[in-house]
Amino acid sequence: TPSSRYTSSSQPKPMTQIISDFMSKLHSTSPLLHNGLLTILVLFLAWQIPSFMPLLRNHFVCSRYNILQKKRLHALVLSTLSHATFTHLALNMYAFITFGLSTQQILQRCNLPIWPFVVGAAITGSLTFLLANPQGSCIGLSGVTLAMLAFNAMNNPSKELGFVIYFVPIRLAAQHALTLILCMSVLGTLGQRVGSAAGGNVAHATHLGGLLFGIGYYEALRREWLTRYRPRCLRWVVWKRWLGLVR
Repeated sequence: TPSSRYTSSSQPKPMTQIISDFMSKLHSTSPLLHNGLLTILVLFLAWQIPSFMPLLRNHFVCSRYNILQKKRLHALVLSTLSHATFTHLALNMYAFITFGLSTQQILQRCNLPIWPFVVGAAITGSLTFLLANPQGSCIGLSGVTLAMLAFNAMNNPSKELGFVIYFVPIRLAAQHALTLILCMSVLGTLGQRVGSAAGGNVAHATHLGGLLFGIGYYEALRREWLTRYRPRCLRWVVWKRWLGLVR
């Protein structure tokens, strides 16, 4: 029949199945990235519920009030799981998965877990923000994702990275992209320190801390400090036993 000519014999997978397959594959590849992604999504939804906001402001926001006055040191890490807008969330989720998977692959070749990298990047980004912004507060995973970008750029400087700036697609070698973002973060941090409007509402200091952490982590790996001098308690098998993941 005429209508059958234009009817496809195969239908695409339902979107729910595509998402389910992706999350299942991500979990098998990296439980940390999978669980982190789910946590970020749940917290974003929680921020939309007014009754949850007092709890979230107390424990999931990085500020001198929370960290120094109230001694909520866990907020140094938990604040990275919070996001203010859907755009902020989507960008960080994409970067977290993209650079997180490649970061894990590099570390796995050296028999190193990824969680110390993620936690260290979160703490470094938050502390850098607190040093540069005495009165401000910040949330978001950008410090961690930029640490991953820097780590990957140092490992493979010639790899091309794609960006979209004001709807204009740009491709740069990873080394050049790292240099550009690093310069922007330094200038933005200085601008916010002197009260310039050029700094905007972006947590440039958090970005700067994450970038420097990623660069430093790569250098420590390249010089074999992470493998040669690591204490026994940081060995992955030991930690898995302590967490009860293996017997």
